Amino acid sequence: MAHIKQLDEQTIKQIAAGEVIERPASVVKELVENAIDAGASRIDVAVKQGGIAEIRVQDNGSGIPQNECLLAFQNHATSKLSRIDDLNNLLSMGFRGEALASIAAVSHVTLISKPSAQENAYMVELQGSEVLKQQACAANNGTQFIVRNLFYNVPARYKFLKKDNSEIQAITRIITEEALAAANIAFTLSNNDKIILQTPGNNDRLSVIQALFGTEVADKLLPIESDPNFTLTCSGYIGRADLTRKSRRMEYFFVNNRSFASNIILKAVEAAVQDYLMTRTFPVAFLFLDLPANLVDVNVHPRKLEVRFWNDNEVYRAVYHQVKNSFSAYLQAQATNYPPNNSPVINTEEVKSEQIELPAFKAIEPFTASIPNEQDNSSNPATLDTPISQSEFIVPAVNNLMRTPELKENVTIYNDISAVASNIDAGETRSTTGSATKGTIERLFNAGLERVDGKADELHKLPSAEYLGQLFLTYLLFACDNALYFVDQHAMHERTIYEKLCNAAKRQEKIISKTQDLLVPYSFTLCPADSLIISENLAELSEQGYKLQQTADGSFVLAAIPADQIGNNLKQLVEDLLQALDVKQGGFAAELSKTQRLLATKACRSAIMAHDFVERTRVPALLDAWLKCLNPFQCPHGRPVCLKLERNELEKACKRKV
Repeated sequence: MAHIKQLDEQTIKQIAAGEVIERPASVVKELVENAIDAGASRIDVAVKQGGIAEIRVQDNGSGIPQNECLLAFQNHATSKLSRIDDLNNLLSMGFRGEALASIAAVSHVTLISKPSAQENAYMVELQGSEVLKQQACAANNGTQFIVRNLFYNVPARYKFLKKDNSEIQAITRIITEEALAAANIAFTLSNNDKIILQTPGNNDRLSVIQALFGTEVADKLLPIESDPNFTLTCSGYIGRADLTRKSRRMEYFFVNNRSFASNIILKAVEAAVQDYLMTRTFPVAFLFLDLPANLVDVNVHPRKLEVRFWNDNEVYRAVYHQVKNSFSAYLQAQATNYPPNNSPVINTEEVKSEQIELPAFKAIEPFTASIPNEQDNSSNPATLDTPISQSEFIVPAVNNLMRTPELKENVTIYNDISAVASNIDAGETRSTTGSATKGTIERLFNAGLERVDGKADELHKLPSAEYLGQLFLTYLLFACDNALYFVDQHAMHERTIYEKLCNAAKRQEKIISKTQDLLVPYSFTLCPADSLIISENLAELSEQGYKLQQTADGSFVLAAIPADQIGNNLKQLVEDLLQALDVKQGGFAAELSKTQRLLATKACRSAIMAHDFVERTRVPALLDAWLKCLNPFQCPHGRPVCLKLERNELEKACKRKV
């Protein structure tokens, strides 16, 4: 064992800095929050090369007196508290006095500040915590920080910085959060002298949301009304049922105007609106919580990203109740004012908080199964037999797909699950138009459906199995060895196309997608963070067949898409592409590379969809191509392709056996 020794002061400072300053976004967050605490009404942030080369934060706040400018860079020097008891009622953004000392330890930093009562501004310059210069200078009231060459003296930290675009995306997220929390402050953010976002600072949160996310989002938000009966009160906005996302990227939570992450709040909000949203979608939410400062601990995370509440159960109840009632009140008003076809008014009883049972809290894993909602897709997939690579690699052909099929000879479509059981028992294939009772459905799907994962021998029974037809125009049904197999037609075909696209990429073959110009190009706007994601990947999207251009005002025009995706919902397609490109915000398949995620999205949009009619003659070819896959068990998003129901389990569910 090596001998124990005392570290030198410079090493201690650099290690301590690494706990607070992780990347350029960390510097921006600390400096902006100091400006907020200084009472600024305007904060301008300008960065170069994503903040790696330079970060400049200027405010018009109270400023730092000349005799305190150097003191501000000392460890644990702060104006926010004087003793430990002050933490119980802390309302300021910063308070530990570590930020400036940490920044100075790993960069070249310049501070210029002028309080209104001071005749001249004062400037200090440090590098690696060492003072290089200090002198009087001319400047407007307020404070300006200039941070250059971040981590110049910590190469181990510097080499882990991301590309410029990744860093500016993180900074954009920070400024977006700060601007939402401080609607009374006008923010601007620029990168390499190009404005990325700006907010009005008019103390109107909806105006800030509109400036950041666009009119389309702002117009579909419902206000959340505070309930004074709770210790914790909620305000803000929740998106209507027609404004959702496939990830949690648009869920913003604040407590006492501080952005934070919390599984408790997340679960409460999503539970409150889950009855109104489609499956596998997440609400757009801007939720502001207010409660006494002594009931929340903001000092549990080095970078102040998490908080601890005094009572998780009460917090959950308060959030659930207030969000649920706001949503229900909107539906009640809609039903009262606009009863469709004289239909009865929807009964939306007020949710009683005392009736809510708090579920067991579990850590929420990154969402990895964000599947596009095939039910919303109105496409009619074109033939997929177009060569897409220089080696004449061909995506499997799928012909004769119809949205509203006319039943043909030897085709069986089941809309009644009980009929499937009858046919297996009778050993025959037939069509039915009856409707299954709720009890029948529940018994069948409680009977023990088993995922056929890792069992290749099971799947290879299907080509010789008896093909029964389609269930709900979504599942291909096969009977074999006293078992019923459900094959998800979309997941099966998506996996097939995805692996062929990946194999072509591995062989370094240029994938040439046949594109189709849109008759009417699709124009759209995105929030600043999403705009950066798309603009960074325009070349790669073009290679995949998506022809996108960014206009002078920052919006985008989609002019062409892969030919086999004509008819897709273009708004949903853009959301799918964003989801593939931005896996950090709760996207799918985090273990896949960006290229693989794009290929998965392309495969998903090119594949047979739920509610597509597949002719019996096409089934053998589809099975053959699918069973040649390296992983035929899940689609690229992780959903199972095949489920199995043993006859014995079915008979138990139907009480034929005990």
